[in-house]
Amino acid sequence: MPHHSDIVAFFDFDLTIVSRDSGFEFIKHRLNSSVIRKFMAYFLSPVAMLFYLPVRFRFISHSIFMWIATAGLSNKELKEDRQKFLRFYCSLSDAPVYQDALNKLAFHMDAGHNVYIVSGAPTWAIKMICKRLGIQKCKIIGSIEKSLMGGLIYKQHCYGHKKVDLVSDVILQNPHKIYGYTDSAADIPLLSICTHKNVINPSKNHLKKFKRAFGNNFQILNWA
Repeated sequence: MPHHSDIVAFFDFDLTIVSRDSGFEFIKHRLNSSVIRKFMAYFLSPVAMLFYLPVRFRFISHSIFMWIATAGLSNKELKEDRQKFLRFYCSLSDAPVYQDALNKLAFHMDAGHNVYIVSGAPTWAIKMICKRLGIQKCKIIGSIEKSLMGGLIYKQHCYGHKKVDLVSDVILQNPHKIYGYTDSAADIPLLSICTHKNVINPSKNHLKKFKRAFGNNFQILNWA
């Protein structure tokens, strides 16, 4: 029998634990604060989309919009605006969190499993939202930003195959069971190393990709 500490659970964050994409909502929140920022985003969208389609270059696309959203902000202004965003995000009319996700997180943590949130969302956003939701004890691996020419871009984009690289130290500990929970087919590389694959509220397009990758060797969970 494996010891409970030898069991790992990986959770995606956006659209798996929370019902809205936190990174996208932050950028939209910032762009809506300024006509100039919205114009810059519109003007540079064709360039950003060129980098969006190839998954390995998607961090460049995301970095372009993140830079436009944060350019010119001082550290104090950025900190204050993140707090404003947190209040905005948590006040959205539709529920920001899936109760089923909270239940599953609690199940793994109460059982003594090693629980990780592994997400492309900015690390600061995950930490702030988790604190507001009362999610504790889990480790967080997310995207990390760095300064460039007065704005922020992604230094570490926790997405696609990069997620596997970022959890490699965990995998080297040879856990007996690895649970994975995600809504996105971009996480197929991460689910590939999981013994228990769980797909959350998949769209038709993502479901096709999961079936091509795993056949029927995964479980579909409809969370509310």
